[in-house]
Amino acid sequence: MNATVNMTSAQSGAKIRRAIKSVSAFYGRARDKVQEAAIFILQHAENYGDCRYALQLVKAVPQRNRKDLIDWFSFVSPIRVTLTKETEKVSLRKETTQGYNPFDLEKANAHPWYEPLEKPEKETSLKDVRGFIEQLEKYLKNTVTDSKVPGFDPDSVELSKQIVEDMLHGLEKIRVKVAQAETESEATAHPVNWGELALSATPSEEANAA
Repeated sequence: MNATVNMTSAQSGAKIRRAIKSVSAFYGRARDKVQEAAIFILQHAENYGDCRYALQLVKAVPQRNRKDLIDWFSFVSPIRVTLTKETEKVSLRKETTQGYNPFDLEKANAHPWYEPLEKPEKETSLKDVRGFIEQLEKYLKNTVTDSKVPGFDPDSVELSKQIVEDMLHGLEKIRVKVAQAETESEATAHPVNWGELALSATPSEEANAA
């Protein structure tokens, strides 16, 4: 039902402020109602393994809010909702599945679905380090032969070559250390200590002096 607005008279500032306040209250109540329903859904899914209502709730909110609610369900529970033009489905992630989070009602209440999620910092992996080494190595090799590389000094080619060769030698040492760390990490299930790895691969002052 559409509300009829009187278009014939100017509205007072007080009336406009009241209208804006009612809009804020309406939206606040609506998102709180979504939060309340979402908590009920989490409790039901945890107790009975039935998560179908999560999909129904996602479909009930405006389209612009759906991704936030889908991400929130994943953040506080193993519930995975997929809602696209082609697919509508909901399921519970297994503990071995990437992106799994256990049911956490305390976290769900502390972080309502409409607030920005706390995203953990991505941990540097050995794969990331290997990729960085390969990119840096490629760049350093290009500085010797490609005059288009920024910072290339054609008047100091020999010096540049020596610097690059020293850096490539250092990279090779780091590459060996990364491979060793990868083997040890897999064997012990302990994370890599990047600080120790960097120090162990850095030439000492005595070695540089030699």
